[in-house]
Amino acid sequence: MKEFPSILRAKRKAIEVNQGELAKALGVCQMSVNHWEVGGCIPTFFATDALADYLECSVDELVGREGYQYTPPKKMREFKDILYDKMAE
Repeated sequence: MKEFPSILRAKRKAIEVNQGELAKALGVCQMSVNHWEVGGCIPTFFATDALADYLECSVDELVGREGYQYTPPKKMREFKDILYDKMAE
């Protein structure tokens, strides 16, 4: 998990989202995201899973494990499409 803070920060910056925006999307406070990025604490499994979905990567990739390629589950893609359609209405 030593690499997690820097990987999280790099992935967040790559999609041009600030800590506050990421926190809001995950339903946590901005300070939580800050603590994760500086290595002050680690997120729960459920938060890590949500981070991976939001950043469109695998949990393995977030924690520095190599050799895995993320492919969003079909149901997740369908859910996102439905959600975005509802938000556009």
